[in-house]
Amino acid sequence: MAIDNEKIPFPSDKEIKQEIQKIIAKGMNKKPSFWQYMFTMYREVGFRNVFRDLTEIAFTIVLTIAVFAMFVLSTAEYFSWTTLDVYTFIFCFSPVIYFVIVFFFFICQKQKPAFEVEMTCKYNVYQLAAFRMFIFSIFAMLANGVIIFWLATEFSIHFPFAFLLSVASLFLFAAAFLYVLLYVPTKSGKFALFISWIAANLFLSYMNSYVYQAFLLNVPYFIYIIIGMAAMYIYVHQLKLFFVKTNIKGVL
Repeated sequence: MAIDNEKIPFPSDKEIKQEIQKIIAKGMNKKPSFWQYMFTMYREVGFRNVFRDLTEIAFTIVLTIAVFAMFVLSTAEYFSWTTLDVYTFIFCFSPVIYFVIVFFFFICQKQKPAFEVEMTCKYNVYQLAAFRMFIFSIFAMLANGVIIFWLATEFSIHFPFAFLLSVASLFLFAAAFLYVLLYVPTKSGKFALFISWIAANLFLSYMNSYVYQAFLLNVPYFIYIIIGMAAMYIYVHQLKLFFVKTNIKGVL
């Protein structure tokens, strides 16, 4: 009796690769997104532990706001503040609160004796710092809003436009500052960026204040919205890079 030999169909190379990828995908745990990882960190560590120095942070913010108010009031006796001058002041100095709280946070962490130990924990200093810096940017934005609201009561400025100008300035600087944190290892580099930001704005406003202020005021609202959103996107992207940084030598 003859045996009927059936031909067994073998899969193609493309089908084999697809099946292998399916097996690997099912066998590996899905990598959480940046925001999921941030939320997991918040849930596991807790807001109180992440911001154990919240009192010092709040004091720093209040003190910085007070310094701004004293500066404006004291200079008002010798300098006549115009609406254009106020807008220039807002764009130039909006990143100050963010810079102060972020920079001093890193100084405190670097000087702590347990810095090397914290780097070996599940969430090391850099990952906690990324979470804190994201919250710091929100703190700074709200604090700037308080300052702008006070300025709006003292001077004839448009609060929504002034706040939008402040947000664009804050996140432009914050994105640049994170880039420096990632790629410039020296402390002087951080100070240099901050001083350069202030000096460049003051220089431009002093050399040709009319053109500089006209540029700030004549740019349409939607352009500042686009600039602010683009700066936020770059800022979050830089936070993602900072979040996965585990070099024990640090970024300071």
